[in-house]
Amino acid sequence: MNIKGLPDWCSPGIEGNDAIYTHAQKHDFIGFVYLVEVGGRKYLGKKMFRRNQATCHQTDWRRHVGPNIEMQQLAKENPAGVKRKILYFGRSRVDLTYMEAAELIERKVLFSDEYLNE
Repeated sequence: MNIKGLPDWCSPGIEGNDAIYTHAQKHDFIGFVYLVEVGGRKYLGKKMFRRNQATCHQTDWRRHVGPNIEMQQLAKENPAGVKRKILYFGRSRVDLTYMEAAELIERKVLFSDEYLNE
C-alpha cells in the first residue's frame, strides 16, 4: 500500500515516526519497503516493525539505514544528510518481499552504481 497523508520517515525521536507506527498498527501492516539516501548513495530494502509479530518489541526501524556497511558508515558520518522514505507498507512477509523485488527491478538497482544493494 502506498502511503499518502503521512509525514516523512524521520530521524529517531521525531513525532512523525509515531504517526507512521500508529497508522501501521491501525491497518495491520507488519513492515515496509524503504529507500534510504545519504550523500548521493542509496539503499532499497524492507524492514519489519517488530522482531516477532506476537510481541510488542519494535525493531530499530526508526533509525534503520540498511544492512550495507558502507551505507551505515555514510549515515554515521553525516546523520543530518540521511533521507529516508517509506515506499510501501505490507501486511505479510510475502507482500514485503514482492514489493521489494518489484522496486529493485523497476529501479534497476543491481545495475546501478548509485545503489549499495548487493
